[in-house]
Amino acid sequence: MNIHDLLKRYDKGQVTALHLMTIVINLVDESNADSILSALPAEVLAHVRDFATCYEPGPKISIGGVPDPGPERVKCIRLWFDAPAT
Repeated sequence: MNIHDLLKRYDKGQVTALHLMTIVINLVDESNADSILSALPAEVLAHVRDFATCYEPGPKISIGGVPDPGPERVKCIRLWFDAPAT
């Protein structure tokens, strides 16, 4: 499933912002975070930012088997938020 399909489901109310965030953090390409993150609505971006801000490496408790994105991907997400807008 790609980001556009997920956004369609979000727009239809089939996926919550929090659920979409848990999927999206694992879709982010470390070499091009903008390709995913720039497509997200503000509500979802707020969840992604909160997650990246609070993230600490180590074992996680996950509902539904969402994999840990890992510190490298989270660092990439943090850098995307910290980058100046162009």
